[in-house]
Order: sequence, then structure tokens, then C-alpha cells
Amino acid sequence: MTASRSFFELTSSSPKAVDGRHSEAASAPETSPYEAAKYDATIAALARVRNPHVTFERREIPEDYPAGDFDLVVASEVLYYLDPLALEDTIRRFAGTLVAVHWRGPTERYPFTGDEVHHRLTERFGAPADSAWTDKYAPDRWDACGS
Repeated sequence: MTASRSFFELTSSSPKAVDGRHSEAASAPETSPYEAAKYDATIAALARVRNPHVTFERREIPEDYPAGDFDLVVASEVLYYLDPLALEDTIRRFAGTLVAVHWRGPTERYPFTGDEVHHRLTERFGAPADSAWTDKYAPDRWDACGS
């Protein structure tokens, strides 16, 4: 088993994730090493400019999920794009603390809504340690995932 690393971020192409603001906030030197998987290469390139000390890669999830565990995984507006099997496979890979944030609005083309993703996470990991849902977003934190 690979040693635990500090931080892994999964983000979509949402405007807040595009320029690397999530990555910048979480990648202080004391949290290094830090890795991030972005939805497309253009987004990864933009984030790389803003955060040159962070490793950004475009990855297919769950197929290219990195080996090993992370102390913290942030899944920001990305899990509802996965089909049911890919979502279950990805959830099984989470270890450490998981922060998941998803939009709660209606979707016509996504396999899941944000609420459905968070219900599946709760089924797997139990009640979140912290939750602050609004009418637009579902931010939750689970501690000790995969243990």
C-alpha cells in the first residue's frame, strides 16, 4: 500500500474550480504534497499557472484514480457526472477525510443530482461530520472514510 499523501482534489469545469482557487486555498506548503485532477486539459493549464507548486493532471475517474490514500479528498461539483458503476467505484477508493460539494439544482443530462450523490455518500460513510446545505449547494465533510 502506498503511503498516505496530503491532498487530492477532484473538480469539474465549474467557474470556481477553473482558475485553481480551490487548489490555492488548500495547498499551503504545510499541506504538500498536493495533487489535483481537473476535468479537462485547458482547466488544468489555467490552474497550473495560478499554483505552480501543485501537480495538476487531467484524469478519468475512477479509471485513473491515483494509487494510495490521501489525508484529504475534495470532490467539488464532479461526482454527479459519473455513471452509477463509476460513482460506486470512486466512492470505494475514498480514504481519510472527504469534503464533497455539489450543486443541488435540477439536472437533465447528469446521471445524478447533487442530493443523490450526497445520499449515496451518507449510505457509504454514515452521517457527515459537518454539513451546511443551502438551497443551491450541498457541502458535507466525512471523516475517516474507508476505515
